[in-house]
Amino acid sequence: MSHIVAGLVYLRWMSFRNALISRVQRLRQPKYLFGGIAGLAYLYFVFFRRVRGGGRGAVVDMVPADQIPTAVTLAALLLLILVVLIWVWTRERAALAFSEAEISFLFPAPITRKTLIHYRLIDSQLRLIITSLILALLSSGWNALHGNALIRIVGWWLVFTTMTLHITGSAFTITKWLDRGVTSPRRQMIVTGTVVLLVAIIAVWGWPRWHLPGSSESVDFSALSHYFTDMIDAGPIAIILLPLKWIVRPLFAADFASFVLALGPALLVFAAHYVWVLRSESSFEEASIARAQKLAARVAAIRAGNLRLGKREAKARRPPFNIASTARVEFAFLWKNVLSSAEYLRPRTALIAAAVIIFGASWLKKSGNDFIGAIIGPLSLGIAVYALIFGPMVARQDLRSDLLNADILKTYPLRGWQIVLGEMLTPLTILTVLLWLLLLSAALMFPTGRIRWLTDDVRTWGAICVAIFIPFLCSIQLLVLNAGALFFPAWTQIGPTRGAGIDVMGQRLLFLAGLLLAIVGAMLPTVIVGGIFYFLAQFFLSKLIAFGIAFLAMIGVLIIEVGVGIEVLGRQFERFDLSSELRP
Repeated sequence: MSHIVAGLVYLRWMSFRNALISRVQRLRQPKYLFGGIAGLAYLYFVFFRRVRGGGRGAVVDMVPADQIPTAVTLAALLLLILVVLIWVWTRERAALAFSEAEISFLFPAPITRKTLIHYRLIDSQLRLIITSLILALLSSGWNALHGNALIRIVGWWLVFTTMTLHITGSAFTITKWLDRGVTSPRRQMIVTGTVVLLVAIIAVWGWPRWHLPGSSESVDFSALSHYFTDMIDAGPIAIILLPLKWIVRPLFAADFASFVLALGPALLVFAAHYVWVLRSESSFEEASIARAQKLAARVAAIRAGNLRLGKREAKARRPPFNIASTARVEFAFLWKNVLSSAEYLRPRTALIAAAVIIFGASWLKKSGNDFIGAIIGPLSLGIAVYALIFGPMVARQDLRSDLLNADILKTYPLRGWQIVLGEMLTPLTILTVLLWLLLLSAALMFPTGRIRWLTDDVRTWGAICVAIFIPFLCSIQLLVLNAGALFFPAWTQIGPTRGAGIDVMGQRLLFLAGLLLAIVGAMLPTVIVGGIFYFLAQFFLSKLIAFGIAFLAMIGVLIIEVGVGIEVLGRQFERFDLSSELRP
């Protein structure tokens, strides 16, 4: 058996070695070479130089040691939610992630199931270790993690490998239930009933003790963290969270001594999961073969530009709006792309979210709890800025996904600018609605008393002006991204495929820098025109009216820029030949 295990380890090592060699060899192409240089430079200046220079500085002092238990409790709660979702989520029989080549090589071989499980676990360790290294770098400045790099690496690895074992063990257990006649709906009822029973026990125990935070308990973050810890770290919920706290506590260790003390219970939970996986082994061969076939079909479908082949069969959905009542043909692209997007991307969802934000803000204002609003308001504003910058790169329901079908799009009796405008409508609508919701949350939650000039009128009119600007800003970014797909398709990831690696990350960084530069270039004439109109109008009119005239002038410049951009991209699309552009 030892020579079999040695052979499997050798197989994994050679697979990793060959993958690394192929990544290095593709650096011969300029787009990957320049991307790799940019990616390495980013990692060095953002992470490695700070780690070498001990750049954590005084960040550690931002979170006192008495608040670390609150962070541990929050992390344990997140893991508890994940565990519940793992058991409730609809799954069929257990299937391990074997490729078709591994199935053809390993399944007919004289290897036991436990050896195959060990092979799969060993294969996952490389990915988990790399993920732990990356997160250790990313979390080097987190003010809740006081430990050094080694503590963070081992802490992240323990969390990920234990949860991986839990997912595998739960899959084996569910497969055994299926073999014994327990159907998926019945299993979900059992798990859901158990969760409801535990919640009822916790609620009955905590009802006399729990209360909303008062003014003294929400005066600052330290008081709020103590309130949260007192509410959670007692009774049945403390017993449920105890093993999950053992898992995450090494990650929050401040020094080596506390790390060693926390490592024992964490390894105990890890060992219990390992024994559980081996003892609950069940038949996974047929499900693994089916999974490998679906994965191969999905990869082939993605390469062919077919998004649905290899996925679960699409179900009939209610259309987002009545396409027959629309006057413009461009809205047909919006109808098609929204219908093929996620189910929650519907007007009904946006209306519900807006109602929740309005009623939540009204309740906070009546209760006089400004501390929570002071957290939610700036947080919503920060998320909005992040979504405004990176959202257009993520929302790809435009030419970046449909350009592989350019020959089919050209057969439509439409002008090029109509196709470009229609393709841009879906990401533009999704991003605009999302940013409007975040802006609504920031405008209603942001406390006005702490900033002297931020009155209610300024906040209201400022939010309205920013809301009017948002669709045009998103349009400019989408124009730049779609221009990259049309003018530089070799540098753009066309279709639904996603690359990986430092070189691909560098490509995205370079493209992000170009995107920001293009946005600045597009906004510069807008600001100049607005400034000129305001400077001239204030001599004859009041400042408020002058600002309104300047604002309308800026909107006019943006409309002209977006219109010209759509026309230019439309002409480029009419000349675009995918077969010649992507020829190696």
